[in-house]
Amino acid sequence: MEWEELDNLDDIDDVIEGLVDLEEDVTNLIPKRYLRDIDNPLEFYSEDEFRMRFRFSKDNVVNILHPLVEDLLKKPDQRGLPLPSIQKLMLALRFYATGNIQQVSGDLHGVSQATAGGIVHTISGLLAERTKDFVKLPATEADCRKAMRWFYEIRGFPGVVACVDGTHIPIKNPGGVRPEIYRNRHGWFSLNVQVSAGANMEIVDVSCRRGGSFHDATIFEASGLRRDFEEKRMHQGLLLGDNGYPCLPYLFTPLGNPQSMAETRYNRAHISTRNVVERTLGVWKRRFRCLTKTLETSLNHSLSIILATTVLYNISRRSNDELPEDRVSLGSARVSSKCCSYWPP
Repeated sequence: MEWEELDNLDDIDDVIEGLVDLEEDVTNLIPKRYLRDIDNPLEFYSEDEFRMRFRFSKDNVVNILHPLVEDLLKKPDQRGLPLPSIQKLMLALRFYATGNIQQVSGDLHGVSQATAGGIVHTISGLLAERTKDFVKLPATEADCRKAMRWFYEIRGFPGVVACVDGTHIPIKNPGGVRPEIYRNRHGWFSLNVQVSAGANMEIVDVSCRRGGSFHDATIFEASGLRRDFEEKRMHQGLLLGDNGYPCLPYLFTPLGNPQSMAETRYNRAHISTRNVVERTLGVWKRRFRCLTKTLETSLNHSLSIILATTVLYNISRRSNDELPEDRVSLGSARVSSKCCSYWPP
C-alpha cells in the first residue's frame, strides 16, 4: 500500500490493515524445514529398522520419550531451518545408539556436526534432570518387601533389595588440574560408574562423578547409596556386591575360600543373585553404544549423557521395549517389571 499523510480515522485503519498484511508477508518469508521421507525416520523406516537405529519403538518415542522433552526445548528462533523437537530427540537417540556424532549429522541432511552436538547436549541435560524421577531405590517398606520377594525367587537369597557393581565409561582426557585421577589401571581415561540394579534389571541407583582411578570401595564409601543403607532407609534390606566391596552388616560379598557345603551354597546363591547387576550393565551398554566408545565431550556433558541413558534404559525396561540382542541377558527378568511399583506413573 502507499504510505501517505493521514487525514482521518479511515486512513489510520488502512495503516493498521497494511501492517497486519506486512506481518503476514514477513512470516511467510521465514524459511521452514520440509522433511523429506529420508529425513523423517518415523515415516522412512520400518518398525524393526527404526528400533535398531534408535533403540526404541516408534510408539514409545512419540508417546513416552517426546513428551519428556517437548515442552522444555527452547522455541526455535527465526534463523536457518529449525528442527522439530521430535527430530531433535531422534538425533540424540541416534547418538546414544552409535556414539558417533559424525554419523548422526550425516544421517540428517543440512545438520552440521556442531548443531548435532548442541542438540545432543541439550537433550542429554533435559533427560539427566529427570534421573531422580526414573532412577530410584524402593522408598517404602512395602516396596522393599516386594523387591526382597523378587530377588528371593532368583536363587533363594533372602532380604536382598539391590545389587551393586562398577563399570568404566571411556572419556577423553578431561584436562584441568588433576586429569590423572580419570586414568584407570588399564591406562585410559574413564569414569568409574557405580550402578545398583533391582531384581527386574532396572537401574535403581547410579553414581558417575568419580574418575577411573578410584576403586569401587572408595566410590561406595562416598556414595548416597551407602548413606541410604547406613541410615536404614532400606528397611533392613541387603545389598550384594563382589569382592571389590567391603563386607558390612548390610553389604554381603562372596566368601573367598568356602570351607563347608553351607558356605558353598551361600556363594552359589550370592553369585547367581548378584549376576543381575552384571547383566543390567551389559544390556544398558549394548543398547546405548555411546557408553562403550570414548565420549569426546566435556566432562559435564559426559556426565549428562550417562545419566540420560540410565533414564532411557529404565524407560525401556518399564515399557518392555526390548531389542533382539537383549533377550538372552534379560532371561527371566523380562516379565518382572511389574514389581516396581515405586516407579513414576
